[in-house]
Amino acid sequence: MSDVSLAMNKIEEELKKTYPSKKKILNFLYDLQLYDFEFLNSIGETYKLNHLFFMNKLYSNIWKKMGKLLGKEGRIRAERYIVENYCLHGGEQILYECEGSIKKKRPLKAPSIKISVSLGVIFITNQRIIVQGKLTINELIQTKTLVDVSDDGLLLTGRDRHEECKKEFLYDASELCFGYMFPVKQLSNLRRSGRKISYKLVDGMTTLTADKEQIDKLFDILNQFQ
Repeated sequence: MSDVSLAMNKIEEELKKTYPSKKKILNFLYDLQLYDFEFLNSIGETYKLNHLFFMNKLYSNIWKKMGKLLGKEGRIRAERYIVENYCLHGGEQILYECEGSIKKKRPLKAPSIKISVSLGVIFITNQRIIVQGKLTINELIQTKTLVDVSDDGLLLTGRDRHEECKKEFLYDASELCFGYMFPVKQLSNLRRSGRKISYKLVDGMTTLTADKEQIDKLFDILNQFQ
């Protein structure tokens, strides 16, 4: 049995446990880092085994690790490879990709939530937006205090609340998405201003930021979803 097969067997067994060990799974994967595409395929297969656990517990560490191992351009190629091979639906295709950031704000009601993903890449497909990068959640609690939360730290009001916010706005148990998913179908109020685009959906307002040339292309694509 190859090292890759052995590691994947260990990861699968770990994920079957009631409380899988994040540390063990990451170590199994990092031991394969010299195997190039086998390493990327192992990441993709781990993701498919339990995509909710992967995004909640493993993604941020692996995203940083790929940057260190592969460099910025290498990480972008790796992200595209995993997205294309492990999370696109039948008939779904990537229409455009660029570096940028995205923010989503829930309609005003207590508590107000704002989610952003930065320092990464935006993939826009013919069905949705998939974004790679660093996640931050801002929650305006009833005391009017803004609480900043990122994958690097603990939510002051409790990690359970952090996970609840991510599941509510970024994950769908029925959909695979390596990265963070933002809907685009039936958007309205599409606007462009400088390096930003905003649009409205029933669950809130979304804003994308990128370079001017890329914003023009993103706007043309998003305009097709109105």
